[in-house]
Amino acid sequence: MFISLCLSGFVCICSSALLSGVTYSPYNAKGCLSSDEIAVDLEAISQVTDRIRLYGADCDQSNQILSAIHGNGWNLRVVLGLWTQAGEARLQSDLNAILDSLGDPVLSQAVQSIVVGNEDIYNGMSESQVISNLEHVRHTLRLSGYGKYQVSYAEVFSLWTPNLVRHSDTIMASIYPFYSENKGYPESVAQAAITSLGQLTQVAASLNASKTLIVGETGYPNAGSAPAMFSTPNATNQCAYLNSFRCNAGGLEYFFLEAKDGTWKGGYPTERHFGLMNSDGSLRCLITPC
Repeated sequence: MFISLCLSGFVCICSSALLSGVTYSPYNAKGCLSSDEIAVDLEAISQVTDRIRLYGADCDQSNQILSAIHGNGWNLRVVLGLWTQAGEARLQSDLNAILDSLGDPVLSQAVQSIVVGNEDIYNGMSESQVISNLEHVRHTLRLSGYGKYQVSYAEVFSLWTPNLVRHSDTIMASIYPFYSENKGYPESVAQAAITSLGQLTQVAASLNASKTLIVGETGYPNAGSAPAMFSTPNATNQCAYLNSFRCNAGGLEYFFLEAKDGTWKGGYPTERHFGLMNSDGSLRCLITPC
């Protein structure tokens, strides 16, 4: 089935993909995935979307992922990422790895754009440091002959400011009604997805920016514990949120968190259970007609 979803003011999605995009992190509880394991994941991902978003460039993931896409002929576009919450040395290491990937004229054909950081302000970084990171990466890319790529930042939707928008090529905003403890959300998970989309468009309008709004992350957990006053995390609610969000997104480009459960993650245990796919690569959810 060929899907064409277009609304005024948003990116137009004209694709045979079931989902606009998913995030992908090539790790397991033991560390970095092998090239063979990455290829297995990407083959499954390519059945449901034609866009993936990465968060970093460690584990040689940029080259491995781009090589797998090219070698297997998958129709996947990649948003490369640089991780900025582990210090300057890690940022520079990621940048060097991305420059290496962009230097390959064949592999770089699958690169869509570049994102510098993820929810850094939410996690305590100053806005000025976020902007400094963005401009450093943008400047380096231009000097290296890769100025054609959009360079953006990803942040929680409510923390965007006009100044931040000025330095980011797109407004890549994340939103999770699950973590909002039902503040302003109805009890229905499906309706919460619709409310989330309304909040995103309101924030974009308030910034009075001409730049494209992209949902950098959204999703719903399939297991774990629930914040007060909100629905239980399980596969049924995950699927209700997914189908409601995708059916009401119009032409808005979005990335669901995430392809597979994050078994490698620490912290809040529910963070490990946003995966859309089972261990065998099959989707947990039946994609319903809109």
